[in-house]
Amino acid sequence: GISIKGNAGAAGTNGTKLSAGAAAPTASVPASPAAGDMYIKTGSSPVLYTFASGAWDTGVALGGSAAASGLNVELRVTKTAAQTLAATDTTVAQTTSGEAVVYSTTNDAHAALTGGNTWDGTTFTVGGTGAGWYQLTSQFMVCNTTSNFANQNVSMLMEINGDAALSIYGTTTANLGNVALPKYSIRSVASGLVYLSAGDAVQIKAKGNSGSATLAIRTDGSSYFSVIKLN
Repeated sequence: GISIKGNAGAAGTNGTKLSAGAAAPTASVPASPAAGDMYIKTGSSPVLYTFASGAWDTGVALGGSAAASGLNVELRVTKTAAQTLAATDTTVAQTTSGEAVVYSTTNDAHAALTGGNTWDGTTFTVGGTGAGWYQLTSQFMVCNTTSNFANQNVSMLMEINGDAALSIYGTTTANLGNVALPKYSIRSVASGLVYLSAGDAVQIKAKGNSGSATLAIRTDGSSYFSVIKLN
């Protein structure tokens, strides 16, 4: 009969290889890697590495505790521009949360907004994919613009969507006789854990609680607002 078997074809190009091991890949393990090869470090927190440009990359977590962590410092800003809280008429009921505090629009170099979150100097707004649990913290230092520090204090809150029921209220300390510098004797601190949905907005509001003196918010870095996303 007649054979219809042809000649052997040319050798094909090697494909990428997938290797695995308990330790991260090195320059010699696995042997002779090529561009595109992949390696999985096994264990409770597996990591996938890819070989490119002559070296293994830093790897991508595939699951376990490494992938579950989503903590990120979204925002850390300080008060940089002068702002004075007006004297309050203490003879009438207070119906407002105070005035919005204006911070720097420049985020700390070690913080980064994610999920479409935004900051404009007064309002932190949760972006379209930014929903989650957040830790909000604000510290306030104010200085009486007169020489009399008696009966002076400041009220501060982290206002969420303008709703008093959702807001986080600060605690105030004033008239500290053992403080070396009087300019630090009036302070307020607020901190709380809250779930924020897309579109939620947070502002820091404050007002002085005195009918006789105005209070200047300090701009030396002691007054700040920080936002940490936990997941």
